[in-house]
Amino acid sequence: MEGHSAKSEFPAYIAEVLALKKEFAGRIAVMLGIEADFLPQSLELYREIIAGYPFDYVIGSIHDFGGISIYASCNIYLRIANFENLV
Repeated sequence: MEGHSAKSEFPAYIAEVLALKKEFAGRIAVMLGIEADFLPQSLELYREIIAGYPFDYVIGSIHDFGGISIYASCNIYLRIANFENLV
């Protein structure tokens, strides 16, 4: 799946953004943020992780609702819509 980072890349991401904040302080606003998928069973884990970093923002997201993945539904819509006929 594209569009996500491995947990092993997380510390490097944090370090890079914090270094860029220092480097460009007073010139541009570099902000540290993440997207966090809403998984009810993982709320406490998310709270602990998020509290441990100086995030400027956290964007919440839902990728699965009622047992249906948005990724699966995208594939369904792509199969239904025959884009070749639209050109």
